[in-house]
Amino acid sequence: MKNIFIALIGILIFTSCEDVIELELKDTTPRVVIEGTLNMTTQTAQVIFTKSNGFYDATTSVSVSGANAVLQNESGISVILFETDPGVYIAENVVATPGEKWTIEIESEGVSYTAATTAPYPAILDTLITEIEERPFGGEIEVRVFAEWNDEAVVPNFYRIRPYQNDTLIAQSYNLIDDDFSDGDKITTPIREEFELGNLMKMELLSVDKNYYRYFLELSSVVGNGFNSSNPYNPIGNFDNDALGYFGIFSVSEQEVQL
Repeated sequence: MKNIFIALIGILIFTSCEDVIELELKDTTPRVVIEGTLNMTTQTAQVIFTKSNGFYDATTSVSVSGANAVLQNESGISVILFETDPGVYIAENVVATPGEKWTIEIESEGVSYTAATTAPYPAILDTLITEIEERPFGGEIEVRVFAEWNDEAVVPNFYRIRPYQNDTLIAQSYNLIDDDFSDGDKITTPIREEFELGNLMKMELLSVDKNYYRYFLELSSVVGNGFNSSNPYNPIGNFDNDALGYFGIFSVSEQEVQL
């Protein structure tokens, strides 16, 4: 099992229950940035459509309104997403079956952007294990938390863990995990965050598709190299026509524990 603990400070801003991407680009040419997600648990599809500025330009991204966004599964069922806020497009009651391929197409200003991915197999977060240790000689109390669940056998599985403390997402780091070395086994992984006694801790286990997983690995590599790198680059997503961002499908299972 590979655990990749990702520092994404200043890259992802969490609003509602979704991640909003604010990319620092490698050039000064405005680029289309699309975050498309399908939450299998809430049956909600969402697209956040913006145009971003260059790598050295701190100007806020501009929302893109008036686009047409359509989801379609491999059976030919189409779902239209409606704009609810500038640049935000939503569809409810979208039922995705594990292993089913979905395609999203977004048309804006005469250009079409398409991406496809496959719905993952949901995993259930079984247990949160807490360990409390007081350091010697009147030292601080250390709280360690582990997440545990059973991996679906045979099929490749990819996961992301989102930790919360007192209903606030701990956005400084993320956990990405695959089952390369734990296919069909029970997975137990530490959450490398600082938790405090007396707080309510919630953990979300996201079962994600391969494209979602690979995109955030790319993003982590960008951050790991630092923006002072001599060769900064943009994360590679799964949209065509030179659009940045990704289309991903995930399910959510969660557990809470009072520390």
